[in-house]
Amino acid sequence: MALKEFIDRYIRQIIAVVILIIFALVIVGGALLMKSQPPAIIDPSSSFLTDNPIVSRLPYQDPYYNISYKTDSQTTNQITLTIRTPSPRYRYTAIGKLQSWGYDPTDYKIEFIDYKNPLEK
Repeated sequence: MALKEFIDRYIRQIIAVVILIIFALVIVGGALLMKSQPPAIIDPSSSFLTDNPIVSRLPYQDPYYNISYKTDSQTTNQITLTIRTPSPRYRYTAIGKLQSWGYDPTDYKIEFIDYKNPLEK
């Protein structure tokens, strides 16, 4: 029996065997990869992210304003949000962005950077 005739006759079985071999290699490779990785280490910053979930969205950059944060000290998880824009209109828009994310701006200390009083000359 020629090779072509053999392949034509047993093509479904050949495909099934190839798929099973690939599947087995993926399973074995995944198991080996999991064993080769070091055990999970508790990240001290996870407490920071839990206490301040808003930081996962920051920094946020818009063409007219930027929202970021800074930590208040090395020992606490307190943050101050910073909004950088000279425009009163875009300060208001940045506060609206915080609200659209579902955060209450009154829950945070907010510092406006590049603030220019429109009433001063």
